[in-house]
Amino acid sequence: MQQGAQQGHQQGSLPPEVSSALQQYVQVLATSRSLDELTTRFGPMAGGTLVFEDGRLRETVTQMPLKKDWNNVRFYRQPPEVTRVDVTAQRTHGHGPSALTGTEFKVWIGKVDPSQGMPAPITLLVAEGQRGARVVGVGSL
Repeated sequence: MQQGAQQGHQQGSLPPEVSSALQQYVQVLATSRSLDELTTRFGPMAGGTLVFEDGRLRETVTQMPLKKDWNNVRFYRQPPEVTRVDVTAQRTHGHGPSALTGTEFKVWIGKVDPSQGMPAPITLLVAEGQRGARVVGVGSL
């Protein structure tokens, strides 16, 4: 376990901004009718290594991990059911002007049918000096 990490947080312990960002991400995945629409809607909530230094979403994110989550979101509960949370303070995601440093929340969400597999993580970051949380890790759904 990394220095500053805490494990095993319960669903109710997510800060409101993290819970809101998680729900928004899952809703955007579930309701976007095309990958282009998803990319447009997801861009403003993405951060860290998912974006270029100027804030634009990286093409590789759209082609692989974001597309994977979009295709598989139907297998996960909506609204998302949080099954586990790992919290790590003082984490940095990204490079240059788009780098974010703050508290990382790795949040696992449950499947519609738990017998069909394990929960999957989505990583969010509450950056120091900014409002809200950013999605910084996708592609595990």
